[in-house]
Amino acid sequence: MDPVVLELISASLLISALIAYALFRRKEHPLPLPPGPAPFPFLGNVYDMPNEYEWLTYSKWGQTFGPLIHIHLFGKPIIIINSYKIASDLLIRHSTNRPKLTMAGELMGWDLGVALIQGGERHRKYRRMMSKFLGAKVVENYAKDQEKGAVNLVAQLIHSRGAGFDRKVLTMIASGIVRIA
Repeated sequence: MDPVVLELISASLLISALIAYALFRRKEHPLPLPPGPAPFPFLGNVYDMPNEYEWLTYSKWGQTFGPLIHIHLFGKPIIIINSYKIASDLLIRHSTNRPKLTMAGELMGWDLGVALIQGGERHRKYRRMMSKFLGAKVVENYAKDQEKGAVNLVAQLIHSRGAGFDRKVLTMIASGIVRIA
């Protein structure tokens, strides 16, 4: 047989197998997923993902597909939540487990920190404690201190003509944290 014909047959068989795999893989989910932009086989929605101003794209998708949007990135399903109420219900009120980061959590001993603690009563207790200092209403009280810090930073930068910019910004951030604590 002619080598060109064999190559064409091999290529068409490979493409057919890839298409069949992609179609079969789409039907793996036992429950229906929310609507979303149509994915490309294997790549998913990688070409639909924005490089900047992501929130504008997600907002536009929310108007088209609704508050829950499903996309695929390289075979991984991703759900985008476009509603504060739904996000609050799913991620705060009904959350029972959170991503487990073995390296940061178990191996480095940070698994009891606020960011890495698993869901449950301890997680809710930590969130209540944090909201006393970082809740939406409480944060408004820090505006004056932040404004003073920003004015002080600008004055220092003008006086030093920008020298030591990184150090001055880090000092301002650290002083803000110490004031809150």
